[in-house]
Order: sequence, then structure tokens, then C-alpha cells
Amino acid sequence: MYWSIRMRASRSGMHVSGAEGIFDEGELEGRAAAYLRRALHHDRGEPYKVVITVERLEEEPLLVGMLPVHAVGVPDYAGAWRFMEAVLKSLGVSAGAFDAARAVVESRDVMRGAALVRALSGARVEPDSVRGVRATRLGMEPDLMQRLKERLDRLGADGSVVSEAVVLASKVASSPGVVAELCVSDDPGYTTGYIASRAAGYIRVPHVKPAGAMSGGRVFFVTEECNVVDTVRYLEETPVMVGTLSDIHDTVSPDEFIRGIDR
Repeated sequence: MYWSIRMRASRSGMHVSGAEGIFDEGELEGRAAAYLRRALHHDRGEPYKVVITVERLEEEPLLVGMLPVHAVGVPDYAGAWRFMEAVLKSLGVSAGAFDAARAVVESRDVMRGAALVRALSGARVEPDSVRGVRATRLGMEPDLMQRLKERLDRLGADGSVVSEAVVLASKVASSPGVVAELCVSDDPGYTTGYIASRAAGYIRVPHVKPAGAMSGGRVFFVTEECNVVDTVRYLEETPVMVGTLSDIHDTVSPDEFIRGIDR
């Protein structure tokens, strides 16, 4: 039987850090202690409140595949956003929806969860615009996670950070009604964001914000016809394990990547 561990750290209502995973019972104490250490030593500062939730899962996790990982070499902030707009457009995200998402991730009022944005109309449809929607109850088998971290480290990525993001993005991409995800970390020292989707994989994009900026956020683009209640239930309640590794590609130019999508 699997257990879910979720950590959320905050200070005066402001999000500081979070982490989660699905683990066997024998791993619970060590993982909970590691999450507490992460909460107490974060670039966003010392938290005033740390909540660690340990929950036994009542159902076997759904197994999904890992998204393939790509990286693009954009030169600067402007280039990063031009690239992300072009990729999202190719995935069916309208200019209005892109603008709505950019407003979310560049706001200093960081949401606790993700915004849900209709991919065509750009309408915000998350039930609570302050709390947002959280993709939870997700994980990867420890041996696979270790292999993923090592492969990412060899390519110059921070394996610990990126591996967790890839697992989350893989669950989100498997969700009913989700077209794509856009994420910018609210960590002031982490300036690489990502776009993820079933069609394009997980795409690491550097220079998405200036160093030191406290802004950040996450947006899930959904279809116009998707049932929001069902999508939120899947994201927040359905346990999902990433059961396979996928390809991790070398860095390419933005133009080369977009040509690959168009093919």
C-alpha cells in the first residue's frame, strides 16, 4: 500500500515552498524529515508555518508515462517569452489565453495553486482564484526517480528540482481536458521555467524572469468543453505514479524545436 506525503510552507499567508510524493510505508519517516529540512532552508526565506500531510492511499495509483524532456537555448527574457508564445500557439492556445496566463505568472501576488485558463477564450475557470488548483497525489518509484535525477544532472540541469517538476507535469498532461501547462518558479534564484503537454513533452526554457524576482506561478490551459469539476478532481484526488522513463534531449535552438512541432 502506498502513502502520499505533502508539504506546504508559508509565511504570513505567502507561499514559501512545497513538495510531495507517493512512497512505501518504510520511506515515510525519512521523506517527511527531508521535506521539513527543505521547508526550513529555502531561498524564499524562513517559513512561519509548515504543514506536512501523510495520507494512506485507498486506491492503487494510476500508472502514466513520463513526458520526454527538451531544452531550448533562448538568449534572454524577451526571447524566452517569444518562444513560449509560439509553442503554445502551435498547441492551440490563443493569444488572449496566453496573455491571461502571463499575467498570472508575472504577478507578485503568487497563487497557492495553479490557474485554470480556457485555451481559446482565455477565461479563468478555477473554483478559487486565491487557492487555485493543486496537482497532488503524484510520485515516481524511487529507483526510477534516482535514474532520472542522474540523467538530468549529467545534462547540467538540477536533477532534484527538474525531476519533481517532470513528474508533476506528466500527471497534469495526462489529465482530462488539459491542453498544456506553463510554469514559472516563484523561487527568486530559479529563472528557468517550462511548458509541458502530451504533444510537445516537457520543455525547459531559461530566462523566463529576472534573477531575484519573487513572481511566479502555474497555469493549466484546458479545452473549452472540458468539465472543470472532473478535471480538478483528477488533478487533486486521483493518485498517479510515473511508471516509465522517457527520452531526455540535448539543448536545441528555439527555431529548430518549433520546426519539429510543425512536422
